[in-house]
Amino acid sequence: MSISELPNEIHDKIFTYVAQDEDDLQDPIWSLASISRTSSRFHHSAEPLLYLTFEEFNERSLLKYLGTILECPHLAAHVRQYQGWHKPKTFTKYSVNNLFFSGWNVQKTFLRSILHGIASDDREAQDWVEAIEEGSWDATTALALAHLPNLQHLHLAIIGIHRPISIFQVDHQVGNYYWVRETLMRAAQLQHQGISSPLSLEHMTTLTLVPNREGSRELSASQLLPLLKLKSMRKLVARGWDLRWGIIDRVDTTIIELELLNFNLKETFFTPFFECFPALEKLHCEHLHEGDISPSQLIMMSLAHTLIQLRPPLRELHVKNGSGCGDRDNLGDMSMIKSFSGFENLEVIDILAYDQWIRWVFVDHGKHQLAPLVALLPGSIKRLALRNASTWTIEHVMGLLQHKDRVPNLKLLVIGFVRWFHLNEAAGELGLLLETGSRCGIEILVEGGIIMCPDTVEVDYDPYPL
Repeated sequence: MSISELPNEIHDKIFTYVAQDEDDLQDPIWSLASISRTSSRFHHSAEPLLYLTFEEFNERSLLKYLGTILECPHLAAHVRQYQGWHKPKTFTKYSVNNLFFSGWNVQKTFLRSILHGIASDDREAQDWVEAIEEGSWDATTALALAHLPNLQHLHLAIIGIHRPISIFQVDHQVGNYYWVRETLMRAAQLQHQGISSPLSLEHMTTLTLVPNREGSRELSASQLLPLLKLKSMRKLVARGWDLRWGIIDRVDTTIIELELLNFNLKETFFTPFFECFPALEKLHCEHLHEGDISPSQLIMMSLAHTLIQLRPPLRELHVKNGSGCGDRDNLGDMSMIKSFSGFENLEVIDILAYDQWIRWVFVDHGKHQLAPLVALLPGSIKRLALRNASTWTIEHVMGLLQHKDRVPNLKLLVIGFVRWFHLNEAAGELGLLLETGSRCGIEILVEGGIIMCPDTVEVDYDPYPL
């Protein structure tokens, strides 16, 4: 039996494998495109995979892509992921008039008729046409998004406005992404009205926003949150934004998974910001910063206080800060150490080790007066990771193992030491901890730290199951 005689279902599986083949010497999509040109049947099976994801590679790719989906709407229905890279003026009038229009024989009158069908009024349609003619990435991308009815994941690198001199300045401007914002907000309005149409983006569940550093401008909180009003939205990945200025207006989102990476968030904004995520189940924060003082400790304490106050239905909490300050930079007092015991559904916790939350030299009591670890964790915990650990963290964990009956679901425990921690100094304590963990049925992993060899050469410690 030849490959052409195989059922369509088998073809689909084969072509899916080809499209995801990381060992291909060339771009797997190019290989798939070559296969699709060998026969009409192969083309029929490969076509949905060819248009599954669109990514702007250069200035012309968006124009060609937009021309294709407007001329062949059935191809737009295959698109599930869109990745755009914002520049203030991506195109020139020459490129738009000669490549965009001549590529698919569209006249301005036809473009106007398309925009009149999706704009709120004639004036908006005219402004939209003029913005596209001027070479606006924003307006052209918005037009493309309005024709992707099955889009699920939108990834945008966009530019906000310049940070105002005063944080009290009302940032009502929307930077250079006006048309994209209007398209998403129009889709949100349609979703809330229960209207199903290609403009409603009803299948869009994931939004990734990163700043375009070329413009040296970032989104403020009040510019970011309006983009999250879609009822279909379930996951937000926000990377590198500065939300220490602006005004936060309450937006009740349906997002259940939130990733904040390389994020600046003012401490006083924590509560109003996280109030916008009442359905939050999975929170991942990495390299969060607040000002220039002890970012790891302040973020951990402020975040814990906010989450305990708001009580979202968290299932996973990951907070990985990059400072690794250690004891010498810790601040605060014992009252700042918060317990997550009230989160009944919280199964995964990955945070800064509790003994690293405060600076013990500033308090009258010692670490032995810190609440037992079992009292700081929910009974539903299944996986626990403690970062920037110290020798005392081992003792804190040992106390947890002695009360294993209060955390019956705990199966994995990770202790992450800072890079310069000498594991040799804690060899005895670690050995006892591993033995106790084995008896309790808990897998323990040790990460980070260094091992001093007999010849005093420092060797990085690769994490492995112990």
